Amino acid sequence: WLGPYAYLEASRSGSIEQFAIGLPKGEKTPNYHSVFIVRKDSIITSLEKIKNARIVIGNRHSTSGYAVPKQELAEAGINLDNENEFKEVIRANTHDDAIRDIIEGRADVAPVSSVNLEENIRTGNLDPAQIRIIHRSKDIPGAPLVFHKSLPKEVKNHIQGLVLNAHETIEVGGYGGQMERYVSPEKGREALLESYLYPQWSWKTYASISFFVIFMGLIIIDLEVKPVDLL
Repeated sequence: WLGPYAYLEASRSGSIEQFAIGLPKGEKTPNYHSVFIVRKDSIITSLEKIKNARIVIGNRHSTSGYAVPKQELAEAGINLDNENEFKEVIRANTHDDAIRDIIEGRADVAPVSSVNLEENIRTGNLDPAQIRIIHRSKDIPGAPLVFHKSLPKEVKNHIQGLVLNAHETIEVGGYGGQMERYVSPEKGREALLESYLYPQWSWKTYASISFFVIFMGLIIIDLEVKPVDLL
């Protein structure tokens, strides 16, 4: 599999295509986030306060460990590529290494994949009481599984079918840890689109709509207005 940014870079050659995206354990969509974590007792509470701190970052092909954090920090007025803005820039090989750097005190803040963070908590490798999330990015499309475009169509279909149905007979894993199952890239894109189309539909939205309906109902009853007269 490849992270979204690595996939974008690799797909420029035109030699690969995605065929499945993992749905992380306990999640309803394959989307994930870049989350900035600090130790529980850290004085850092926002992106703006990361300046002059020790930051752990992933390699330049990491979506949630570098590419997205770079954009998020830029919006906060911080240039991730300018090491003079930080006390120290530490480069981690994996998200798990970055998490350990935080809890063991070698760094102050780290952007990591929410999938890896949740997997560390799920497996007991990390006590959530040890850390705080100070920032969460917008949804990032899930990391896809890819194969070479030159494969015969029947082989591609067979591989995709095996992967999409594997959860029916075995436990499946993937990017960041255990997966509920794999879904097609089309379903993955639908989930990402929905997350951007309906981000505002929280409990407050439903409460406001309910209040409006009740309010209008009381007006209709009080004024003895027929609903059809309002159309």
